[in-house]
Amino acid sequence: MQSRPFLAEQHRAAKSKADEQRDEALDRQAGHEGGNGDCQIERSLAIHWLFVPFILFGPPDCTPTLRRLTGGLTLSWHSEPVSTRIVIVGGGGFGREVIDVIEAINAAAPEPLWELVGVVDDSLAPDNRERLAKRSISYLGTADDFLATCGGPVAYAVGIGAPSVRRKVALRFEEGGHSGAILLHPSATMGSEVTIGAGTVACAGVRITTNITIGRHVHLNPNVTVGHDTSVGDFVSLNPSASISGDCVVESGVLVGVGGIVLNRLRVGQDAVVGGAACAVRDVAPGTTVVGVPARPLGQR
Repeated sequence: MQSRPFLAEQHRAAKSKADEQRDEALDRQAGHEGGNGDCQIERSLAIHWLFVPFILFGPPDCTPTLRRLTGGLTLSWHSEPVSTRIVIVGGGGFGREVIDVIEAINAAAPEPLWELVGVVDDSLAPDNRERLAKRSISYLGTADDFLATCGGPVAYAVGIGAPSVRRKVALRFEEGGHSGAILLHPSATMGSEVTIGAGTVACAGVRITTNITIGRHVHLNPNVTVGHDTSVGDFVSLNPSASISGDCVVESGVLVGVGGIVLNRLRVGQDAVVGGAACAVRDVAPGTTVVGVPARPLGQR
């Protein structure tokens, strides 16, 4: 499949001579070639990266990613991009925070980049339905209702904090032909050599430094920090103000509670939990919950 830029029209008017020179330098650096099956975002967008919606779409068998090279952004996929219509799965607290991220992206862009169709939720509480109504956000019914009647692929983001539930929901939507959106709040920052997987949401104040891989459907809550040379697996939840130090491996399905800390060069095993305000000073075994300072397995003193 021939590669092609997208979102170029929204930014072409802002392109200056300096942008063109930067484009040429980035093309040389990234070795951009047409027809290689990848799609690279137009080089001038690297200068305006806070305005990019950080989206990538493809069928369930592709692996869409966002990658920030030194000095620029690369978006890669192996399929055509779909429209910017998006639904949020989950109408609770984090689901509404995801809506905040979308609204912030639209406000920062020259033109709105997302059309929020509404919220899908299998058991939306009455108070949350009222909160959505106050914001004029449509409730679209259950996931089964939506998947049966949506009429075509849309982007989606899962606003459900529990990693195991989020994994099941993402599978259902991928099987229905829908693709996870990458959503980064305009105030989130990234260093060089950062790769972010489909479905990941980064809220306000997130700090991602250098040489970091973030997996699919990861939740980076407000003011999370991820240190250099760290790998974060799929379906991880890093709750507000969690801090992951450098050279760490956080395996899939991990949850780090509010203010939780993982010190450098540690591994947190699959489906483990680091409790709120806990400080992990040694590796955490898969499926283990650790609490306290220093963090120890729950029930252990």
